[in-house]
Amino acid sequence: MLHHVTQEDIDRGVQKNCGECPVARRLSRDYGRPVSVTFILGWRFCDEEEGPVVYYKHPPEVLKFIESFDAGLPVSPFTFEDGV
Repeated sequence: MLHHVTQEDIDRGVQKNCGECPVARRLSRDYGRPVSVTFILGWRFCDEEEGPVVYYKHPPEVLKFIESFDAGLPVSPFTFEDGV
């Protein structure tokens, strides 16, 4: 799926918050369910009731964005594709 992180996602995003960063906000809206994003592990759906937790690996552009956003550096809207 293709995801478009918008300026609104960035403006409303919260630094170092796995459920409210711009990427998590975008993924949650695109999938219609809560998503948690971690820098190292990737992202996962938060509402899984049973079974193992599956993390989906970030593409390189997402890692760079998260690192910059969490450090308080300027970031811009961007598009990425996930492997789900």
